[in-house]
Amino acid sequence: HDTEVWAPNLDLSMFCMRSAESLSRELFDKIERKLESMPAIRRIILLGYSSGSVLVRRVFCMAHGARADGTIGDRKASWADMIDRVVMLSSITRGWEQSSAAPAHVRFIAPILEFIANTVGWLKRLAGSAEADKPFIQQLRRGAPFVVATRIQYVKVFEALRARCDLPPNSILRAAGLPSTIFLLGAKDEYV
Repeated sequence: HDTEVWAPNLDLSMFCMRSAESLSRELFDKIERKLESMPAIRRIILLGYSSGSVLVRRVFCMAHGARADGTIGDRKASWADMIDRVVMLSSITRGWEQSSAAPAHVRFIAPILEFIANTVGWLKRLAGSAEADKPFIQQLRRGAPFVVATRIQYVKVFEALRARCDLPPNSILRAAGLPSTIFLLGAKDEYV
């Protein structure tokens, strides 16, 4: 079997001022262009790490016709049914929050880093080089609109997939025709 491993580049630096929605759209478009250039690809495994897992989840939803308002449309990407599995490594798909369970040094440094990121974001907005009102990482806090909408979309996409009669045949990565989702979290992921 031929396998293609591809990791698209996205600007996800600590001081990224892009909107999570536009980064998801950019990732979706990059995947679409890649697949158009490689028509022999028949199966897809999406993999996201940390904040990228939220973007991957949104891309999965977009591929299956999810709209920004959370509804599922009839129009899905030509490659949506090729997605057999979604893998989340140290994911923050529920968003992140500062935790009292984190080590003391993390609890000490986190507010400082957050202040620096917000200040750099404010400066970028003043300079006109910011796409979003908040730094990317702030858009992924627990309860943030992008995180909540993506979780709701994910549930609705699976509801729509379960209701379909024409699901792709089972593969070793699917269960009852549905793409599988794997979450991997390490024993020391308090930084996530």
